[in-house]
Amino acid sequence: MNCRYCGEDKKLIKAHIIPEAFFRRIRGKQNSLRLFTNKANEFSKKSPIGVYDCNILCIECEKLFGNWDNYAQDFLKDVPIKASPLMDAGNVIGYEVQNYNY
Repeated sequence: MNCRYCGEDKKLIKAHIIPEAFFRRIRGKQNSLRLFTNKANEFSKKSPIGVYDCNILCIECEKLFGNWDNYAQDFLKDVPIKASPLMDAGNVIGYEVQNYNY
């Protein structure tokens, strides 16, 4: 199949959409990560390892995202400075940062 990044016909891999490192970091804590959706007839669910797709990237292109994944993980490892909490039914489900140099 063709890699969606380089366009070449190569073997595609299990590419993480949400980097696995984000999930490894919190493994073992009391609250696990949950995936939320706004799609009709779909509900939030526990996500033990991450979100991935087997039909988008070859191994060479997947590796290109490593630096960006690490940068995002550093930014997201703690509650960001000047972040506004996103609430659902009185619970914090995430944070919004208005200005960030990405």
